[in-house]
Amino acid sequence: MPKRPTTNRTALSNLLQGRRETNLLVWEDTVVGPAHNPLWTSVVIFNDKECGRASGPTKNDAREAAAGQALQSMR
Repeated sequence: MPKRPTTNRTALSNLLQGRRETNLLVWEDTVVGPAHNPLWTSVVIFNDKECGRASGPTKNDAREAAAGQALQSMR
């Protein structure tokens, strides 16, 4: 079975686990719009500072993109 690529959220989690800083990570998720066409926004807050924000049609998409931004700002 082929190995699945690592997601941004997994990479972020692994990075913070290696630093023993997972307790400093907070997600804030909001959704607006009708149920058939929602817009999710996810914010990554690390150590009380926003380090990633993204929107998408699903919570998963928004979190994945926000985690990517957070990874870039933390590396």
